[in-house]
Amino acid sequence: VNFINKLSDVLSHIDIKGLDHWCDEGISVLKISPEGGEAYFQLESSRSQNVLQSLTTDVKLDDALQVIMMYCKALVGEEIDIQSSAKLVDKGIGWLSSELPSTEGSSIYLPDCVSDYDKKSDNFSVYKVYATHQAGHLEFGSFAFSFDKNGNVFANKRKELVKLHLNDVA
Repeated sequence: VNFINKLSDVLSHIDIKGLDHWCDEGISVLKISPEGGEAYFQLESSRSQNVLQSLTTDVKLDDALQVIMMYCKALVGEEIDIQSSAKLVDKGIGWLSSELPSTEGSSIYLPDCVSDYDKKSDNFSVYKVYATHQAGHLEFGSFAFSFDKNGNVFANKRKELVKLHLNDVA
């Protein structure tokens, strides 16, 4: 009964092949200890959760957060606040869904879960790409850009280019 009650939760994380492996582990626990087997199939035992975690291909932000924070600190040279992009949507800031990365000037917002690929390592790489891109916005001052401000390296030719463009349009 516990297996049937938790089946939809389990299948939201793994495929049918993974389900066979997860069940085989649970049956071996059940043979040794009926109470342990019940806890396993109720997803209450650490063994059940560990086996399930080892069979999943998705990567959750909560699980990757500390590594991603260290990675961003290495890129930018300072602590970076990383939060769920669902918080950004909840704040009504930006135009993104909770499934996309974003930055709002001082924090990087990443999706709660990445499950784009069939391998966990590839899904973790997606987080690294998202974090690298967003950290670049912070590192290189994308949000401090001003059309009227002089460039840091080259002379400001923006106004002349706008005039040329307006003449071409007219």
